[in-house]
Formats: sequence, structure tokens, C-alpha cells
Amino acid sequence: LETGVGYGTEDRFRASARLSKLHFLGGARKVILEGKHSHFLPISLEAKFIQPSLLVEKQDLILNPFFIRENEVSYEVDRLGGSFTLQQEISHRSSAYLMYSFERVFVQDLSRSDIPRETNIRNKSGVTLGYTRNSTDSRFYPTKGWQLDGHITYMGLGFRSRFHYIMNEMGLVRYYELDKDWILAGKLRLGFIRPLRGEETPIEDRFLLGGASSLRGWGRHQISPVNQEGKPIGGNSMLESSLELRFPLYDILSGVVFTDVGNVWREAFQYQPRDLRYDAGAGLRVHTPVGPVRLDLATPVFQGEVRPQFFISIGHAF
Repeated sequence: LETGVGYGTEDRFRASARLSKLHFLGGARKVILEGKHSHFLPISLEAKFIQPSLLVEKQDLILNPFFIRENEVSYEVDRLGGSFTLQQEISHRSSAYLMYSFERVFVQDLSRSDIPRETNIRNKSGVTLGYTRNSTDSRFYPTKGWQLDGHITYMGLGFRSRFHYIMNEMGLVRYYELDKDWILAGKLRLGFIRPLRGEETPIEDRFLLGGASSLRGWGRHQISPVNQEGKPIGGNSMLESSLELRFPLYDILSGVVFTDVGNVWREAFQYQPRDLRYDAGAGLRVHTPVGPVRLDLATPVFQGEVRPQFFISIGHAF
């Protein structure tokens, strides 16, 4: 049984509990029950049943029913569903997976005040192919190596799915040890959602940037296309990158200087370099056994004004 409580400027008060039952029904089977709560994720309940070596060695079957409630500025959504995943370990550092997921979604679109608030109910069902590789030397304090992850999803596979689209997202993180305890870390992420059959993509699945682990010169999800009322509605193209220099200060204290760049565009494949937004900042890290306590101060640059944003969180930004 693992439990935790914490506070962050975005999540505010947060709590979690995780119960793992080993040797479930004998052998190496495992069941995991997990619950989480925070300001933007009031309810997250899920279970996982893991059957190892299903068909071949190092191939796991994962069954994952869930109920999730999300509250964002532009929408509120309840997700009830599950997934079936076949995960194959390729090496001790990399794995690939094939997942079928389905969910019944209850959405309130809050991006418009000129229409009555009502709950839209829709089904979504799709298949995802993904890959991950991690060659870093530490989970909480990596100094060298790299992380690669990517997935592509086709949504609209049976289950009376209302939406049909292809979604792809890829990310790369690289760590260089310049000198003892001096680390240069870089991140690059990009993604797109291409709607099919002329439909719009669902607002709850579109890309949004800005916040403690994104472009830190802006608040949570402030980087987004907006509607006529100026509310963020998300986009179908996303690009973000960060560069961070981490260095020792004294004992358990370390410092960072960083810059972030990126943007979100309304249409798929609509990457416009001249529209990129930039920020710069500095931060303080307090080392703990479960990762650093992170304090970051950042402001947009090339915007003609200084608008500092301050974040408190746990763990490195990437």
C-alpha cells in the first residue's frame, strides 16, 4: 500500500493511494487499485490486472477499467471505460504495446457562454500502437542518457464511436553530464490530430500547452487557440521544446536556468515557426528521496512585457 499527499501551485492539494496485490490468483499475476485527487482531477479511479508472459515470454496482458473526472477552464468531462493492452518487452530499456480502448464520455463544453450548459454524451473507441525507450541512469535525478516515446492512435473503431480521427504524439528527452553535477537537459515534443470524415476533434482530446511542466512563462493551458470569447479551445497541432541547465548550489540545494519554446495551432500539420512563443526563467531544486521539490520563476520573452509566473511542484519538469 502506497499513499501520498502534496501541494502544487497547479494541482493545489493532491492525494493518492495505490494498493498492489502480488501473486493474484497464483503465479506472477498482479492487481493494482489506484485513486487520485487534485484540483484539475477531482476523481481518478482505476484498476489494473496484469497477466505476465501471456503468449510469449516478456509479453504482458493488461486490463484497465477506469473512471476519471477532469475539470478544465473550457470543459468538464467524466470518462468511464477501459482498455486491453498487449505489452512486449523488447529489452530491459525498451518496450512496445498495442492497446484497444473504449470509453463513454460525458462532456460539458464551457468555452461558450452564449449557449445553455448541457452534458453531451458520446462513445469513443480506438486502437493505439506505442513504443518507449529509456536509457537514463536514474529515475529521479538523471544525469545522462535519453528517453524516447511515441504513439499513434486511430479513433473510431466500433462501439458506435462518434468521432473519427488519427492522433500521433512523439517525445524525446536527452541528458548530458557537462561536469560533476552540471547537467544539460533538453526536451522536444510534437503531435497532431487529423480529423476524418470532415468532423471536428473532441475538445477534451485537443492539445493545450503552458504550465509547470510545459511552457513555464504561461499559466496552465494558456497557450491555445481561443474562441470569440477568448477562452482556450485547444488545437490539432502541437510543438514544444525546452533546454535546462542544472547545477549544484549547496548541500541538497541546486539551481536551474531554462528556456521553453512552443505553440499550439488550430489545424493539423499547421506548424508555423514565426508563431512560436518563448519564455526564460530560473529555479531552485531541493533534493529529497522521492525527487526534487521544484520552484520555478519564468516570464515570456519577445512579448514586449514581463509577466512572471511562479510554480511549486514535485519532480523535474522533464
